[in-house]
Amino acid sequence: MAQGDFLLDLGDGEKRQLNCSRIKHLLELEELCNASVMVILNRLRDSTWGVRDVREPIRLGLIGGGAPEEKAAVLTMKFADRRSDGLIGAAPYAAVIVAKALAGEALDQPLGKPSADQSEAGKSASSEASSSDSATS
Repeated sequence: MAQGDFLLDLGDGEKRQLNCSRIKHLLELEELCNASVMVILNRLRDSTWGVRDVREPIRLGLIGGGAPEEKAAVLTMKFADRRSDGLIGAAPYAAVIVAKALAGEALDQPLGKPSADQSEAGKSASSEASSSDSATS
């Protein structure tokens, strides 16, 4: 999987590859929803969203994950327009897609716990600091 890709079950038991972290998709989302990505995420979280706030993250996430545009349109109709629980049921999925686009793998880490990359960077910085301290003593 490419950087930013993630798997998400959109409600039918099948995990699909999504990615909405590409800047062009975020810019398109903002244009289609006439709002910044953070405003869209907040609307999804506080249930003040509009139809495009729900549909477009799903569609763009599927495209970013590798689905052809036509297939993404069909899947968006399935998972947003024609859900038995309607757009209300699709809104949490859209929120996850937008949040993952903004935070990436940081969403997979417990709050306050550094990722493996951050831990390694911290360890090497710490060991460099201690070796320079002992060299100056």
